[in-house]
Amino acid sequence: MVADPLTQLFAILADERQALLSARYEALPDLAVAKERCLQHLALKPPPKKALQTLKSQIGENQGLIAAALRGVDTARKRIEALEDVRDVLTTYDPSGKMTLTTTAQKTVEKKA
Repeated sequence: MVADPLTQLFAILADERQALLSARYEALPDLAVAKERCLQHLALKPPPKKALQTLKSQIGENQGLIAAALRGVDTARKRIEALEDVRDVLTTYDPSGKMTLTTTAQKTVEKKA
């Protein structure tokens, strides 16, 4: 027997929460498709107000987790960029304190026999 769209949506939201908490981001696109399908079914026959309030709460919690995951990914990306800048750019300061960035070219060592 197929579960009703409301029950399916609650299960999908629980799965989405677990995926976010365990950093299984690859599962999110499939869950989004399933969630959209359930929401389309619920648009045809809206659930009771109490169920909508519970859905709103769970969706809000998941949105908070998604926002936190995005902030974490952005922070990691910025840190990687900063580490690459340290490798590729030399930062110097002149006597007045003005910062200057100098690109450091990778030198290759030529080996001779």
